[in-house]
Amino acid sequence: PSAPFGAVLKNSLRVSPFNLFFLYRRDFQRGEYAIDNHKRGGSAMNQFWTDFFMDESEMTGELNLFGWEHLLLLFCTAAAAALLFCYRDRLRGWRHREIPRFVLAALLFLNMAVFYGVFVVKGTYDWHIHLPLHFCFISGFLFMAVLVSGSRRWFGVVYFFTWAGPLPAMIWPNTPTRFDRYLTYPFFISHHLLLLAGLYCLVAL
Repeated sequence: PSAPFGAVLKNSLRVSPFNLFFLYRRDFQRGEYAIDNHKRGGSAMNQFWTDFFMDESEMTGELNLFGWEHLLLLFCTAAAAALLFCYRDRLRGWRHREIPRFVLAALLFLNMAVFYGVFVVKGTYDWHIHLPLHFCFISGFLFMAVLVSGSRRWFGVVYFFTWAGPLPAMIWPNTPTRFDRYLTYPFFISHHLLLLAGLYCLVAL
């Protein structure tokens, strides 16, 4: 016989990253990350999500300047920009061209929400240092408003912010990097994706 719905839902929640946030919050606040997965009865999937979102160990190394990872990221961003340029006429005539605006706005918002949510859940959030006053974060929030509203007037101003902040950071990155940890990716979303979002709106807005 099939399992009751309540049991299925309970098992699903056990592997939810958000459930893991609150399950392990107390350990992180005490600075005790060494979690014995067998003692807690957790699964390998639980441990994977916990490590991915919560573990900051060995994230002291920065992205190797003009190393293969750095060059690959720049190449992928340039290739995406080139595709936007090559297909600009089709994008302008695409009847669903408004949909990517809202998808991009959602991605930028979720990026910031999860980024700060990790600090809150771990108990390490400090408004003295974590207020979103970084130039690229400010640009990101302003551009979210442009994406949602579709305002050409706002876009005419904010568009230049999508280059002024992200481009130098993309060329000379200064961020801890470990690709199996979540805290690596907000940098790419807040810079590379923001620049591409600006180019998309330049073509399709």
